[in-house]
Amino acid sequence: MNIVMNVNKYISANIALQAIYDDNAIKAVQVREVFGLGLNYAF
Repeated sequence: MNIVMNVNKYISANIALQAIYDDNAIKAVQVREVFGLGLNYAF
């Protein structure tokens, strides 16, 4: 799942969520989350 948000004219954020079930390693659901924050400026 990818979520992209424009907070205002200068700030944007995104969140990525990934869930994987690996029965060979742990036999459980593994979750990875990534959060990004960016500044936008145009000349």
